[in-house]
Amino acid sequence: MDFAERGRAVNQDLRVLDDAHRLGRITRAEYRVRRRRLLETLYDPSAVVTARNTLVPPTATTTPRVRRRRRRLTPRPPPTRPAMR
Repeated sequence: MDFAERGRAVNQDLRVLDDAHRLGRITRAEYRVRRRRLLETLYDPSAVVTARNTLVPPTATTTPRVRRRRRRLTPRPPPTRPAMR
């Protein structure tokens, strides 16, 4: 079975699962467990690229930008003083 066929089969199973959850036949927790299990069947460990085997050229790395404070469009109201007694 190729990836496209597996994808179609999983999509059909997900539709059935969604209907069961929507109609209240299964709980949210059970829905999530079954959904996760279905999606894991699409996982192909040979197609995964991890950080251990990737080469990133130094120009591709980013540095954090300096954040500037946003200016207020309206002036702040003057501070209020407590009433004197």
